[in-house]
Parts: sequence; C-alpha cells; structure tokens
Amino acid sequence: RTVPGWHGVHPYGDPTYPMRAGSWPTHSPVGLAGVLLAVLSLTSGQYPGEASTFGTASQYWVRWSGSTDKNTSRASTLYRDTQTIEALGHLQRRRDAVAMLTTRAEWEERRAKVRVALNQTVFRGLPPLAHSTAQHRNEQWPLNATVTKVWKHPTLNFTVTMLHFESQPGFIVTAGLWEPAADAPGIDPHTGQRAGVLYASGHSCQAWRRRDYPDAYTYQYMLLHLVTKGFVVLAYDPPGQGERGMYWEGTCSIHGGCNRTSAVGGCAFDLITGLLLPHSGSSTTEHNYYARQLLLNNVTDASVWLFDGLRAMDLLASRSDLVDPTRIGMVGCSGGGTQTMYLSAFDERVAASSTACYASDFAVDFTWQGAADGEQRWPGAMAAGLNKADLSVARAPLPTHYCVTTNDACFPAQGGRLCAADAARAFSALGASANFSMTEAEGPHGMMNRTRRAVYAFFQTTLQGMVTPAPEETPGFIDELVPMPALIATPNGSVVSDLGSRTIHDLALDYTRSNVAAVAARRVDIDGFLAALPMAAAAAAGYISRQPRAVSAVPLPEAQFVGKITETAEFAQGAWVEKWVLQSEGTCGVAVTLYLPPVNTSEGPRDSGVPPATPQRDLILVTMSESFATIEPPTGPQLASTLISAAVTRGLGVALVSLCGFGEMGPIEQSESFWAPENGNLAGFNGRSTPGFHAGELTRTILWLESRPDVHGVSAIVAANHTDAAVLHAAAIDPELQNRLAALVVVGGVARYADIAGAEFYATPQLIDVAGALAAYDLPDLAAAWVVGAARSSHRARVVMLGPVDEMLHPLNATAMTTTYRFVTVAAERVAGELATVQMVAGVPSPADVVAAVLGALGPLPGSWE
Repeated sequence: RTVPGWHGVHPYGDPTYPMRAGSWPTHSPVGLAGVLLAVLSLTSGQYPGEASTFGTASQYWVRWSGSTDKNTSRASTLYRDTQTIEALGHLQRRRDAVAMLTTRAEWEERRAKVRVALNQTVFRGLPPLAHSTAQHRNEQWPLNATVTKVWKHPTLNFTVTMLHFESQPGFIVTAGLWEPAADAPGIDPHTGQRAGVLYASGHSCQAWRRRDYPDAYTYQYMLLHLVTKGFVVLAYDPPGQGERGMYWEGTCSIHGGCNRTSAVGGCAFDLITGLLLPHSGSSTTEHNYYARQLLLNNVTDASVWLFDGLRAMDLLASRSDLVDPTRIGMVGCSGGGTQTMYLSAFDERVAASSTACYASDFAVDFTWQGAADGEQRWPGAMAAGLNKADLSVARAPLPTHYCVTTNDACFPAQGGRLCAADAARAFSALGASANFSMTEAEGPHGMMNRTRRAVYAFFQTTLQGMVTPAPEETPGFIDELVPMPALIATPNGSVVSDLGSRTIHDLALDYTRSNVAAVAARRVDIDGFLAALPMAAAAAAGYISRQPRAVSAVPLPEAQFVGKITETAEFAQGAWVEKWVLQSEGTCGVAVTLYLPPVNTSEGPRDSGVPPATPQRDLILVTMSESFATIEPPTGPQLASTLISAAVTRGLGVALVSLCGFGEMGPIEQSESFWAPENGNLAGFNGRSTPGFHAGELTRTILWLESRPDVHGVSAIVAANHTDAAVLHAAAIDPELQNRLAALVVVGGVARYADIAGAEFYATPQLIDVAGALAAYDLPDLAAAWVVGAARSSHRARVVMLGPVDEMLHPLNATAMTTTYRFVTVAAERVAGELATVQMVAGVPSPADVVAAVLGALGPLPGSWE
C-alpha cells in the first residue's frame, strides 16, 4: 500500500514507513483516468444486452466498487485518500518552511506563531480565564476543593487523599492526591517541600485507578513507584472516565452491586473489583459523542480537557505545604499523553513534561489510523501549518521527554521518531539540546518497563536534582496496588448523580444558547446578515469555489463517459441513460446517471457519450448519500423511478448524482463508522468539512451539466439522505445557483445544527457537521440566503422542506417547523416578495409527495416542458 501522490515513498523520504491497507492510489500521472479504464474494462463501454431496468443498471454500476464490504470497497476510500493527499500537502509545506529555520531568532519567531496558531485551532474556545493568572482564576472561579476520604497504605505508608474540585463553576473533577511517606526520598530539608507530578490518565474507563493486568503497569503500578520515589502526585479523571461519566443510567455502589450503563455507549465498571461490566462500552465513544456538540459551537473538546488540566495544576501548585510549585512535572500515556502535550505547550508551570504513546507525526497518523478520539481533533491545524511537534516547539526550551513503543498500534513508532527529530531542532536552536530526549522500548501501546524507568529518571534528574537517578522498579509492587473502593471520591462513583455536577452537554448547551442569541441579533439586519453569510459559510465549511476567479478555484471537471443504455423500464418513458464520472479533487470522482427524454420516437441511441444536437432540456438534479438502487422509499428507488417517470413525461431530464464517498462512489453500505473516525476528522484538520467538500463537488457538477449543448440548465435540486447540508451550503454560497436554480427541495433534512448541539441526546450522523457553524449561522439561514438571492435575480424561487427532522431524526410537527423556518419565511417576504416562496410539509413524505413538490415548485419553465 502506498500513499497516493507519493509513488510508494513516504512523504518525508522514509520507504520503511508503515501504511494503512485497503486503499488504491490514483493521484498520479494516470490519475482518475486509470480508474476509469478499469471501469470501462468491466463495462466494455456499455451495459450488458439483457433487458435492463433502473435497478439492474445501478446495481451493475455499484459492482465497480469491487467489494460488498461496507468499509473496504475501492470506491469507499476515495474521499479518505483525497483528504490524506491534501493533508500531506499541508504537512510538506510546513516541513519545507521549518527546514529553512536556522537561527535562534527564527525559531523564537516560529514558537510565537505556533502558540497563536494552537489557540486558534486545537485550543479553540478556551475560557478567557485560561490566559489569566492562577490567582485570578481562583478568585473568579473558585476550585472549591473538597476532601472526601484519606487512605493510608498498610505497608508502604503513603497516603491517597480522595477529593473533588470544580474546574468550571459546577463542573466537578474527581482526583487522588498521592502523598509520600515521611521517610521517602526527595524532601527538601529546609522547606519540607517535594517535587510534584500531575498524572493524566489515558483512555481507561477506570482512569488512573486501573489495576487489572497488564494495564495496571501503565496506571497504578506507575503511581506507586512515583510516590515511593518521593513525588507528590495528583491524578485526576478526564471527562467520561473514572467517576466522571456524563451519561450514566442505573445504580452502582462501593459496597457492592452495579447495574450502571452509559446511554451513549460509554464506560461502565464495578466499583469493588474495578473490572468492566459486560455491557460497558468505550470512553472514546463518549468523548466523540459530546465533542461534536462542542465543535459545532466552535469549541474543541481539547479546550475543555486542557482547562481541566490547568485547574488541576492550579490545585497542585497551591499546596505549597507539600509541593514546590516551581518543580512540578506532568506525565501521561495515550490519551494521557495527549493531555500532557497540550498542557505542557500551554502552561510554563509544567517544569518537566514526559508524554508516552501520543507524540507522532500527522503524516504517519492519518495514513495509519487518524485522530480516533474527540479531544484529539485539531480543526484547521494542518492548514495552519501545525504538526504534533509544534506542541513541543511551543514549550521549548523547557525539559521535554517522549516515550515511544515499537508496536504501538495507535501512534506508530515511526511517527514518534519523526516528531522527536522535528522537535529536537527547536531545542537545539534555542541552545537547549540536553533538555529534549526520547526513549524507545519494544512493546505495544502503553508504558513498558523501559519507558517507565526512563520517566522516573527524567523526573529525578529535572525535578529532584539527582545527579545519579535511581529509576529501578521494586519487585512485588504489583501486589501492593490500592483497592478500588479506596479510590472512589464520590459516594457511589458518579459526580453527576452523587454531586449534581454539570456535564459537558451542559457546557455545550451554554455555548449553543450564546451562539444562537448572537446570530439572532445579527439577523435583525436581514440584508447585512444575508450579504455576509456566503463568505462566512464558505470559510466555516472549507468550500472550494467553482469560479475561475477564486484563488482556490477548481476548474471545470474532466468528464469520462462510462456507459450508455437504452432504458426499457416502463417508468423511464423511453429516456436515454448515460453514465459519467466527473473528476473531482484528489482521487475523488462524482458519478452522474443522466436521464434525458427523447426528442421524438425516431431518435436513435446515442453513441460514445457524445450528445446529439437536440433541443436543450431543463434538469432536476437528485443527490443521496446512499445508492439509488439499494435504499428504501421514500428516498430510494421508488422515489427515483417515480420522479424520472414524471419528469421525462414533461420533457425534463434528471441527473442522479453520487458525490464522493456517497452512493455509487462510496461503500456498499453507508455507516456512521465509515464517516466518523477518519473522513470527517481528517477533513477538519485540513480546514474542510464533508458538507463543504461536497458543496464544491455539487457546484462543479452543475457547471459541467450546464456546459452540455443538450442541457438548458439545472432548474431544481432534490436533496435526500444526509446530503441536505451539502446542498444548502452550495445553494447559499454559489451565486450561479442563485441566478439559475428555481427550486430547492430538501427531503427529510436535519432542521438545525442548534438542535444537535443543544440536546442531551442526538442521532444525526457526523457527516453533516460543519465545525464552528453555529458561531455564524444555522442550516435554515442557508435556505434563506438562497431563496432571497434567487429572487433578487428576478426569477421565481421556491424552497420546500419536506418532512424535516430533529436531532433524533424524528419528524418536526407543524409548530416546530414554523419556529425553525421563521427567519426563512420572514426574509423571503420582506426582501424577495412574491418571487420567493417557502413551503414546509410535516411528516414522512411519500414519493408522490416529493414529485408533486418538485414539479409544483418548478412551475412553467423555458424550453421543452412549455
């Protein structure tokens, strides 16, 4: 497997780099043409001679995917590979720029720019108090630290003080303060203070408490050695882990008995044994769930986690009776390594930073696995010229240490090596080469004996001032682990049900209400709001224009004729059918099935895709996220066949369009898992979004369609099956769609982003999301921008919302629809007058309803229908 565009060589010149399997390279001199040759070899330029119907024709097209597996078909990798190519381009440009830096002054300038860029991307949405002093934070938002129990080890004599504090008002964090025995090494005889360590937990459901083999070696076992070596350690729970499950249902007791479950598939573990319950899910599932709600509000999950860590540091540094605040380090593995690198980049109080199993290079991460967790998403970071090493550049020249394992399945060792080499250049230029180091150990993802000992030695040297560190581990400590009930700070293991803590959903709801109110205030100036909306939507969605004048424009796509067939099915009314693939960005293509009504019965079959000189037709363009041949009514084959029959009868053509990753250009079975972990996240790193990417494809497809001599124009668009966000963005952003399009029909579309971000639970797919959209607009605003813009072009414009749904995909009732689309109606009436019409229909529409809405919205058209 090679990365497209790099011809089998790692982008940074390492041919041994491990690549992700399952994709096929097309971004080469051959490009999409090579793909199309393969298509033509399957189809021989024409479909088989047997009686062909719409269904069999489309199924034959789907066979080109090469697999019936929902995630590994060749077509399913096109979108992911395209985003990878774009990411590698950003990363190579960054690498080229960094390679030019040689002097201390240049690196100091780079460090300053990196700190700004981090705040604009990965730390986006940090509370303003993050940039203040600890004293000011504590005055404005008191920690309200509360001790709930103290447990003393019977043989090692250290104590664990269980407590909780508020990182934000009412947002409770549980933690354990590990205090060494009085005779432990490392105490300052003059002040009685010790060095401190902030311990960040990885993606363990039990957080830092974990004591089951072999993971205990990454968690409790390491804590035991740190405290017995004389460090005061504060270990705290991340959101969704330990005692901070945000969506728990059922009960659990530290005295026995636990039937707790997570409503969103998150963690659940027994408070006595610490073992996962049979129905437990993953902490990652919960992290991803609430991360979407934050990101719609232009707030990253990382910013919430970073602020938790910042307040944990405030708490530990405030314990001057125990800890020297100038000698505090931080360590974490996996998700804990993520938190360690974040806080270490942001807070200079982290005097020594050791991260395990996270330091890597995005070029490795995204051709291997990608950002698998909500707090690891960096919106716009690669486009801003950032890579993971910049987290260490931001803290240089403070002591920094990486731990890498050879068989890490999450963040491969090669990525760690590249990251270390990158960061080391900054430390060297700043005259602090000795302050950067890396330890590599054989083993899987996690803390190995070699890396644990390296961490102890690193802290003993940098924090305790030991000339000759003593990093060896004590045999038998695995039998000295602290029992789980002693490490529970709340009565029954839940900050929410036991202490009434706010949840991240509550934070997201606050952000949503604030953004909704701010946008509503801007809507008062209808003209000004709608004038600014296209640019705001294009920037948020990462839209690439079809207009040649745009700097980032993509020209008219190259079109490859794939096949033709005389459609004999009764519904097609004798229409001629053509199959095309249009080249899109990178490796992507757009599949178009074009139904054109015959001029008369004597017209013969078309040859090789070259349209005859016939009168121009108006087209209805239909988009869906799934195959037209495989999904259920009302938005499946029955809708397509009904619409084609009605349109052709009236002399209208129909273009069935599969955007990259959707329908015929996607996996056989669409799934949230296909879109969520890699595609949407990687696009976000590039400053793109799936709706924005698809909106660009849609406008370029329309440009190609309207360049045909037999097409007068695309007069209506029907959006169904989660393509609504892409279509609405295209319609609002592209002025040509406002000039030419007469009707926009959205079938079963999600009503508002605010409903997703503000609800406790939602069921909508991530592929419709645009990061930061709610800070500038919501989906109904896009409809308003199109209908007003179209009416101002002096032609009739009608937007039809058929069966819009809420965040749980339940149809809106009439009252909810009126409220949701009030601004669309008001804007159309005040600005566009009689030329604009807004129609809303509640319930689940039938195919006949959709066809009636489309044809009714079009009215009389120029050309053959009249």
